Amino acid sequence: MATDIAGSDIASSVHNTWLPETEEVYTRLLARAERDGWVQIRNTHTDPKPSRYRYMIVVTENGPVIHHALFIQRAEKKLMGVCQFSEDARGPQVSAHGGATATVHDTVTGALSSRVLGTATATASLTVNYKRPTPLRSPILIEAHVDKIEGKKIFLKSYMKSPDGGTVYSDCTVLYVNIENQLRAAEKKSNSSL
Repeated sequence: MATDIAGSDIASSVHNTWLPETEEVYTRLLARAERDGWVQIRNTHTDPKPSRYRYMIVVTENGPVIHHALFIQRAEKKLMGVCQFSEDARGPQVSAHGGATATVHDTVTGALSSRVLGTATATASLTVNYKRPTPLRSPILIEAHVDKIEGKKIFLKSYMKSPDGGTVYSDCTVLYVNIENQLRAAEKKSNSSL
């Protein structure tokens, strides 16, 4: 049974805890972030409470399904991070389920697109290329960048890799659309009907 962290006191299972190897990758990314001006926007290990990115905060009776920490470099339009899939994200054999992998790609590119544009965006198209099975209970390096911006459209790419960056588990191309005007129009319509 999945529950939201905010509404429960779920004890973390040994199968879902942040691994020392994941902490090592995180520490390496944190040092780079501090040196090169990246800003941390999320860390489920140090702050398990849901934030704006509620869709990646899925919890079972065993604890978080996807641990992650994300950093953004707004000027360069890039994101980096680390994630770790728990046993509850299991797909075929001993790898992460493709839907869980796609969720991470959508989450990181969505966080990057909304911060780069400074407005609300929505996924218009998301294509994931699964190259190798994504391991469970192992640190996964995440990278994303903006390819180009054309009016209301923002095109991004993201990658999930081994901690050394040598093996790509999956990559993703995404198109987001700026929906700020639609949200304002809907809010205005809702307020006028009151």
